[in-house]
Amino acid sequence: MKVADDESFGRCQPGAVKGPALVIVGTYDLICPPSVAYEMHAGIPETQLPELRESGRFGHFEQPDEFAAIMSDFVNNPEMEKHT
Repeated sequence: MKVADDESFGRCQPGAVKGPALVIVGTYDLICPPSVAYEMHAGIPETQLPELRESGRFGHFEQPDEFAAIMSDFVNNPEMEKHT
């Protein structure tokens, strides 16, 4: 198993992930801030990047309804069928 070093932790290496992908970020996330999420989004084709404006690190607890709706919309998107 490869473990990321401190410099690359949370960074998307170009070509490492193929889309579609969902990157959800909380506006107040101090561990993986929006700037890092936007960098990941730019490096992965077919990425969606919703930002939970009232959340930090734990959007699934802080905004559970919004988080669930985002996840549901992503996995139930008819476009996803061609990637399974």
